[in-house]
Amino acid sequence: MVPAITPEELVQRCQEAKARGAEGVLISGGSDSKGHVPLDRFGEAIKTVKSELDLKVVVHTGLVSAETARLLQKASIDAAMLDIIGDERVAESVYHIDDGPSRMNASLGLLRDAGISTVPHVLVGINYGKIGGELESLQMIADNDPAAVVMIALNPVRKTPMESVSPPTPETIGRIMTIARHGMEKIPVLLGCARPMGQHKIDSDKYAVMSGANGIAYISQEGVDFARNRGLKPVFKDVCCSLAFQNST
Repeated sequence: MVPAITPEELVQRCQEAKARGAEGVLISGGSDSKGHVPLDRFGEAIKTVKSELDLKVVVHTGLVSAETARLLQKASIDAAMLDIIGDERVAESVYHIDDGPSRMNASLGLLRDAGISTVPHVLVGINYGKIGGELESLQMIADNDPAAVVMIALNPVRKTPMESVSPPTPETIGRIMTIARHGMEKIPVLLGCARPMGQHKIDSDKYAVMSGANGIAYISQEGVDFARNRGLKPVFKDVCCSLAFQNST
């Protein structure tokens, strides 16, 4: 990530990206203690990036207020991403957000009502590697008319409270994806880039293919071969999976 502390810096960084041949940008950032990414003062800058630089704009919003949703609507962003947690205890213990599920549900509703395409993410194994609210997350997402849903998986990071946690198994990821596929038949379901590497990634790719996923970010060659052996014809696109819904089949 490249930092942009002020609205002016954000426009400048996007201009630099455009000059290097970029076709789009992801605008994200750390959230405050209430789970909000401080986007409001960047509303006009985001609008400039979208309208004057003609870039695809995806925003990782965190929780949103009505005002934030309105600003993003005016900016005509291409998609909003936010993590959804379906278990209140997990939201509090891991994200330190009180009343997390209901506030995330409200954020989805505000973005939906503003006409913004939402691409919620479900982190499988967020409960210290165990299942904790993923199915409730999917129900919440399904109720809010998403443009797509992205499944990601816990990838333990060194020097964090979860560094010694075992990630969910590829089979578990595949089961959750299969439930998402059957529960949202007309919504693109994708396996995102945030997931363990190595053999775990290869196996997760295969389970994603078997689940009927519409897309897999940074798929392994083994995953490609597996798909082809099942009679599928993989199509490769250089695009963030949050925008795959724009041409998903």
